[in-house]
Amino acid sequence: MRCEFRLPGAVALLLAAGFSCASTESEPPRDSLLVTPAWLGLRLADPEVVVLQVDRDAATYRSGHIPGARFVPLDAIVVARDGVPNELPPRERLDSVLEAVGVSTRSQIV
Repeated sequence: MRCEFRLPGAVALLLAAGFSCASTESEPPRDSLLVTPAWLGLRLADPEVVVLQVDRDAATYRSGHIPGARFVPLDAIVVARDGVPNELPPRERLDSVLEAVGVSTRSQIV
């Protein structure tokens, strides 16, 4: 089973440790937003599993990251309101950022 990427779920997607729609015994329950390191380790070569590292700058990413992880600058996906950076950008901008790092409607994002 695969889930389509939908922007209303983007908040949970970006704030959770991962996203899975799998429903077999060896995988997290369908309603779980968490995945285990073992689950991820078995799927790092899967082109539909997209691992994102969201951070303030790329130095942390360059110092070490999960193999195949793609860097997303925090300021690319967070907008400040009243001086507080705590909201997602407009849908078109978020779509653009995620598409630029390889996220598609078939992606499972961690």
